[in-house]
Amino acid sequence: MRSVRGDGGGGDGVAPPTEATVIEKTALFITVVRFGKRVGAHVIGRAAVEVAALGRLTLQTATVLSANGGTAPSESVAIALLSPGDTVGVKPGAGFSVDRKVVGPPGCGGGGGDGDSG
Repeated sequence: MRSVRGDGGGGDGVAPPTEATVIEKTALFITVVRFGKRVGAHVIGRAAVEVAALGRLTLQTATVLSANGGTAPSESVAIALLSPGDTVGVKPGAGFSVDRKVVGPPGCGGGGGDGDSG
């Protein structure tokens, strides 16, 4: 009787699987799965380290300037306490993680403040 499934049951030209073939395929499958789990764990670990590093880059305080453009003493406040309309002083090269509108002398511009090119 001819096998319809092609599983080597007879007459279809495919040798039936031997015990050694099954063991080899099983071992290969287990190896691939274990390797995948190790790679996945490594990637997750690296991602956690990178996210933690990003968290350390966030600012905790901001220098809020007075209402008259910063001629009076400024005040350092927690980022969470910033309100819309607060004027925040940023030193050259320093970063800030708030939505902003750049105010200042001509040429101070806002280019590069948020990665937009225009």
